[in-house]
Amino acid sequence: MLFRKSVSKNLKFEKIGRFFSAGLPEKTNSPNLSKSSGVQFSKHRLVDFGELAKGDIPDALNYSPENKISKLSNNIKVATEQYSDGINKVSVFIKAGSRYENIDNSGSSFYLQTLLSKGPASMTRDIFNKKLESLGVKIESMPGREIIGFSLSCLAENTEEALALLLETIVNPNFDSNQFEVEKELVYRKNLDVSKDQFEHLNEAIFYTSFRDHMMGQSMYGIRDNIPNLTVGQVEKFYNDHFVGENIVVVVSGDSNHEKVAQRVEQSTKKISHLMSTSLLNSDKPLLTGSVMFQRDDEMYNLNAGVGHLAPAFGEIGHIYMKFFEKIVGTFNANTDGYAHLNTAHKQYNYMHRHLGEMTGVNLQTIKYQGFSDIGLLTSFIHGNDVWGKQMMYINQHMLSYYANNLNQVEVFRARSKIFNELLNQRPSYDLNSEIVKEVFYIGRRVDRTELASRISLLAEDKILKKFAFDNFYDRDIGLALWGPGHNIVSGAYYDKRVQNSTKSDYLNIAI
Repeated sequence: MLFRKSVSKNLKFEKIGRFFSAGLPEKTNSPNLSKSSGVQFSKHRLVDFGELAKGDIPDALNYSPENKISKLSNNIKVATEQYSDGINKVSVFIKAGSRYENIDNSGSSFYLQTLLSKGPASMTRDIFNKKLESLGVKIESMPGREIIGFSLSCLAENTEEALALLLETIVNPNFDSNQFEVEKELVYRKNLDVSKDQFEHLNEAIFYTSFRDHMMGQSMYGIRDNIPNLTVGQVEKFYNDHFVGENIVVVVSGDSNHEKVAQRVEQSTKKISHLMSTSLLNSDKPLLTGSVMFQRDDEMYNLNAGVGHLAPAFGEIGHIYMKFFEKIVGTFNANTDGYAHLNTAHKQYNYMHRHLGEMTGVNLQTIKYQGFSDIGLLTSFIHGNDVWGKQMMYINQHMLSYYANNLNQVEVFRARSKIFNELLNQRPSYDLNSEIVKEVFYIGRRVDRTELASRISLLAEDKILKKFAFDNFYDRDIGLALWGPGHNIVSGAYYDKRVQNSTKSDYLNIAI
């Protein structure tokens, strides 16, 4: 594996980003193991609770995988990051998400992904599928509100060939009108299938109730009733407007040669325009509309409850805090974090697990920060028996506001360790490539793992995180969404004083 001090000099921006930079330790390019000579597992730097001091990071994180970013003549950016796994992840990302649609052409972004995944106009589907089969890959497409992505995994030696095939289908889409109509039913069915994934459906509901006055709040799969009305002309126009050089980033993680990758991208994208002919729609910053949306379905076995808190945009200093709170709150699974596994749950350090573990029948909980160019949303999701409906409706927002006054330093250290372990275990994947492209789009550079780990360590203090929780979660508007058999709580599912008090560390409303 190659390592380097990885701040790219190939891509120059007038505004290099919005991060603070004071207090970061100097990085080195090669390991210096002399201080640990003869000691395999040294503990000389461990302090409180057996943890590293504030600002310190594990020695292994002082070295980052080599990364390079370059800007081509047609404004397309190419980013590579080196890993020696033998399997590369090749991705193309376009700033052409559902946010940039309007009511009339809603669904164009998702429709495009379906069309492009079926192959280019320059070859038949049979030939295209045989080429994919010969490489042992398949194209994965991921919808998004600002950025959509196409990705595939391949052997390191097949990187250029796989990249050329992926770019061919993106540069030369098939807009045949007959084929377009054939795919319409498939796209519509995929849109309907979102409801089969309870987390995905609730996530869409949280965005809608949070940003109901903005296209950011509309489904990234498109307005369902609009899909049958889409025309090939609308989708082709959306493609021509957004698939331009300044909106495209190619990311390859794994064992690759940056110069060869950049050259291949340059050759394959000559037809791509350099700049947009029009400005992006809906570029005004969304405003969170505090409200509750309840979808009652008495045929469902369990209730789903979710909440959206307004969060900093990706690239702002606050987005690093979000990484902390994702890990502090954690992910709950009753099989491992409840009574069945622990005998008792109330002695856990994790505040959320402590209370969910007491609720027999609450099965799953997760939290996710979703950051965009100008705003972010911290979404929390709980799935369980509706007998706990009242508690499920209030505990997400109560839990985050609770941290404004009460946060155990042990929880902070545990969250920091989880982040460190994730950074040490990074491998070529869609999630890694997605993180890289967001940094390229929203910050203008790659934040390597050494820098990120240092920033995380500098923030690992309970009073710092409590202040952030107070400023962002305490007594704030929220978007609350519930879905399932809620006949016993529907009369109370309104945006009233009880919901407002639940954002002020008030546990009276959710007492077990």
